[in-house]
Amino acid sequence: MQVSWTHHALRAFNEKIDYCLENFGKRVALKVSDEIEMKVKRLCQHPLLGHPESLLSHRDRVYRALKVGKHHRLIYFVDENSDVIYITDIWDNRMNPSKLSKRIK
Repeated sequence: MQVSWTHHALRAFNEKIDYCLENFGKRVALKVSDEIEMKVKRLCQHPLLGHPESLLSHRDRVYRALKVGKHHRLIYFVDENSDVIYITDIWDNRMNPSKLSKRIK
């Protein structure tokens, strides 16, 4: 399967890495980046690895979430017709849960 990142997800990824660089240094930023990349590679092999995201259960498609580190989830959905995994967000679990639905358009 192929992976496609939405613009929002790419922006969220870059914001996470920039935040880590500014606050924790290059080593931590690389660690976070590597961990996200590893999770994405695992998704290519096992697209249904993440659990259905209950905060988005009202949507037309099934969004899934895969834990990344202590505080984040990779939010994605699988288009089985085109064999593409669409990554839609990197969600910080410490944020207000009601905001997730607003972030995913």
